[in-house]
Amino acid sequence: MGHIRDLPKSKLGVDVSTFEPDYENIKDKADVIRELRKSAKASDRIYLATDPDREGEAISWHLQSVLGVPKEKTCRVTFNEITQKVVKESIANPRDIDQDLVDAQQARRVLDRIVGYQLSPLLWKKIRRGLSAGRVQSVATRLAVEREEEIRAFQAEEYWSLDAALERIKPNVGQFTAQPRAFTTTGVILLFMSVIPGTPTIPLMLVGAVLGVLGYIMSGRQEQQAAAAAAAAMRTRRTTIPAAIRCGLFFWLPPPYCCLWA
Repeated sequence: MGHIRDLPKSKLGVDVSTFEPDYENIKDKADVIRELRKSAKASDRIYLATDPDREGEAISWHLQSVLGVPKEKTCRVTFNEITQKVVKESIANPRDIDQDLVDAQQARRVLDRIVGYQLSPLLWKKIRRGLSAGRVQSVATRLAVEREEEIRAFQAEEYWSLDAALERIKPNVGQFTAQPRAFTTTGVILLFMSVIPGTPTIPLMLVGAVLGVLGYIMSGRQEQQAAAAAAAAMRTRRTTIPAAIRCGLFFWLPPPYCCLWA
C-alpha cells in the first residue's frame, strides 16, 4: 500500500520557522482511503501491520489520522516474517504507535524537502530531469567537489627516501639505522658531497651550520638538543669529514641517535 499522505508536490509544504509539515492525501490513493475508511467504521479493533521501521511507523500514524480512528481502537503490530506462528504472536502482543519513530521519519522527510525542493530543479535544468538533490546527495556532492579541488591544487615535489647504516666506535653503542624525516633533491646532493673523499671540510661545516639552524627552528625539543650537541662539536674544531657529516645530518636522525651521533 505504501504512503497515503505526503507533502504536496506543488509547494514547499513546510513552515521553515517551525518546521511544521503540511500534509495532504495522495490523489492516487483516494480509492484505497475510501475503502479503508469504510472497513474501519465496521471494525471494533484495527491492527496496523506496516513495516517494522520508521517509515512503516509513520505510515501507521498517517493511517490512524486519515481514517479518523481513535487511539484506543488501533493497535500497532510488527513482524519480520510472514508465517502463521509469528503473525499470531504479533497479534497477541500489540503496542501503541511509537511516536519517536514517527518523528524520526518526519524529520528526515522535512529535511529532504527543505534541502532538495529548490535545488532539484537546478539539476533538471543543468543535467537532466528527474534527478534529486536531497540531504544525502547534496553532502556527498560537496565532499566529492572538495576532494577534486584538493587534487587539482596539489603541487608535486620530488623527494628521496634514504636509510643510513651507522656505527659509533667510541663508546661502542652498536649499529643503528638512521632514516631521514624529509629529503629534497638538494639535501641528497649535499649528503653525497659529504661522503666523497677529498671534499673540503670547511664548506661542509658551513653547510652543516646552515642545516643545523634550519633543523633547530623546524624541529622539536629532542632535535633541538641534537642541534646543540652538533654546535658543540663544531666549537671543539673537530674538522674531520665525519665531524662535518655529523653537523650536517643531525637534523634527520631519529632521537636519540641524533644526540649520540653528534
